[in-house]
Amino acid sequence: MIFFLVNNYYIIVITIKKELFLNRPFISLLVRKSVVNFNNIFVYKKLYNLSSMPPAEIPKYIDNIPASDKIKRFIWQIVSFLLFRPFALPIFHKWRIFLLRCFGAVIGKGCIVHASAYIPAPWNLIIGEKTAIGPEVKLHIGKTILGNKVTISQRSYLCSATHEINSINTPFAAGTIIVKDFAWVAAEAFIMSNITIGEGAIVGARAAVFKNVEPWTVVGGNPAKFIKKREVYDY
Repeated sequence: MIFFLVNNYYIIVITIKKELFLNRPFISLLVRKSVVNFNNIFVYKKLYNLSSMPPAEIPKYIDNIPASDKIKRFIWQIVSFLLFRPFALPIFHKWRIFLLRCFGAVIGKGCIVHASAYIPAPWNLIIGEKTAIGPEVKLHIGKTILGNKVTISQRSYLCSATHEINSINTPFAAGTIIVKDFAWVAAEAFIMSNITIGEGAIVGARAAVFKNVEPWTVVGGNPAKFIKKREVYDY
């Protein structure tokens, strides 16, 4: 019999012969630390003899992200750390836009990108005019396309890349997120890869969007669901 302590529980392992309990040679009993009374012992989990089982075949992960992309992202991370993120004052809006454009971003006039926004691959970013990316917004390395007069509020996550779930190896898969003109993604919302937010649509705060959002609608919740039509009376 062996005693050992894990997370304020006593684990008691009793070894028995393989012939007993249908070839399950170990029984694990869990006892609360505060009560070491064998009358209060209960069976927590039965452990199989793993040594008698064939080893599982675990495929090697295949990294399908090009080395050139990794090098570009590494260089951008250094530039961002030194020249983008420290310049957080509003007077540096144009400077930050200039740096993003230098690394391939297509950005229209009158846009605002906050210094705390996480943009890992500027060359995959396309923005129209008078669009704002708020504080601590996170993008992914897939393509992100934002229309005109779009607002991405603070701490939202536009996850433009994911992993394929139809493979046990879950290979990386870059996608595209499109947010059309006059749309608003509210604070801390999550937008899944390969999603389109329609023109004038509003994604409510902390919503999780896994399906396309129709134009001029308001959605919210997890998963996001239709709440109402958006009616605009003035411009």
